[in-house]
Amino acid sequence: MSICKSALLIIFIGLAGCSSVIVIQPVSGVSCPAGYSVGMVEVEDKTGKFYDLDDDYTITGLMQEAMEEALEKAGKRGASSNSLTYKVAVIQYQQGSAVARWMMPGVGKTILSVEGTVVDASGAVIATSQATESIGAGGGFTAGAWKYIFGNVADKLVGDQP
Repeated sequence: MSICKSALLIIFIGLAGCSSVIVIQPVSGVSCPAGYSVGMVEVEDKTGKFYDLDDDYTITGLMQEAMEEALEKAGKRGASSNSLTYKVAVIQYQQGSAVARWMMPGVGKTILSVEGTVVDASGAVIATSQATESIGAGGGFTAGAWKYIFGNVADKLVGDQP
C-alpha cells in the first residue's frame, strides 16, 4: 500500500510543472539611492499580438496591477525625492490551458516573459532585469494561471531589486 502512495506522490510532483528564470543586471557604477521608492510603473506590450482574455483584461493592465501590488508588499511604492520609475516590457505571453496541461504536460503551457528597467528622474538606467515563468504541467490547480502568472513574475522582479 505504501508503494502505491509513493508512486502517486512521485507522479503528482512530476506533473506539478512550473519553472521560472530571473536575471538582474545592475548598471556598472550606478546604484539605487538609499531609501528609494518607485513612484511610477510603466508597462508596454511588445508581443505584437492580440490576446482575447476573460473579462476585458489586458496584459499591460494585469502586469501594471501586479507590479504595483508587489512594490507595495515590498515597501518600495510611493513618491519621494528619490523616486524611481520601473519600466516593464512584456516580451512574450501565452495564455495556455489548464485542461490541456492536465491531459498532456507541456501542451497548453502558460508563459510570461518580461524585461524590466529601473530609471531615475533624469532617465538614467539604474538596473535592468529579465524574468520568465512558464507553467507547463498540472491540472485543476493551475486553472487561472493565465492571470496569476503576472503576480508571480512581478514578485520576482521586485524581490530581486537591490
